[in-house]
Amino acid sequence: MMNNTRLNEPSSISINQLCDFITASDRRKISILKKQKFPSPFMITRYRVARSCMKNFITNNFSYSEILKGIERLQSMKCSTDFEENDRKNSIKALEQFIHIKFPDYFKDKLFTFSKTEQGYILVNDVKIIVSPDIILNWEENGSKCIGGIKFHLSQSNIFDFEKSSFSANMIRVFLEEVLCNNIGHIDENFCLCVDVFGSRVCAASKELSGCKIKLEKACIEIKDLWKTI
Repeated sequence: MMNNTRLNEPSSISINQLCDFITASDRRKISILKKQKFPSPFMITRYRVARSCMKNFITNNFSYSEILKGIERLQSMKCSTDFEENDRKNSIKALEQFIHIKFPDYFKDKLFTFSKTEQGYILVNDVKIIVSPDIILNWEENGSKCIGGIKFHLSQSNIFDFEKSSFSANMIRVFLEEVLCNNIGHIDENFCLCVDVFGSRVCAASKELSGCKIKLEKACIEIKDLWKTI
C-alpha cells in the first residue's frame, strides 16, 4: 500500500537517481520516481564504513593506511544479520577496489582544508535534488581561495558510464555554485569529482556547464510532471 502522507510532498530525487533518470526509458523513469516518492521504510544505508574510510583517505592527505585499516576493521566485524554480512563483504570489495583508483596528479600537491554545508540539496523547477557531496575541498592558489567537491558512487549493480559520471561531477559544481554562491572561493571544475568506485572511474566537471544545465532543466520539468501521476 502506498504511503498517502507523501502524496503532497514536493518532487525529490537523489543525485544518483537523477543520473539514471536522464538516460532512462519512459518506463524506467516511472520506476525511479516511484521509489523516490514511496521509499521503503526499512531502507538502510549501505557502505557506511567504506564511505567513511574513503573520506578519511582524502582528508588525511591520500593516506592508504586509512583504507587498509578499514579493510581490517571490516574483516574483524561481527555480523548478526544477512544484510550486515553482505554489506561487510561488499564494503571490503569496495575498499579493495578503491586502492587501485588513480586520482588526478594535480590533487597531490594541494594543501586542502575541508568544510561542510548544512544544506545538502538544490531546487530546480521546484524539484529538490539531493546532492550532499561527501567532501568539500578548500585550498589557496596564487593568493586566491578555491573550492571543489567529491561524490563517491558506490554500486556494483549500477556502474556509471562516462555520461552519468560526468553529469554527477557537473552536479557537484552546480551545487557548490548554488549553495555557496562563490562567497568562500572560486569553484574549480577540475576539483569537482564523481568517483565511481566499482567502475574505477574518476570524472571531473566540465569547463562549460550549459549542456548539463539544459539536461537538468529538462529532467526537472519532466520529474515535476510525472510526480503528479504516480
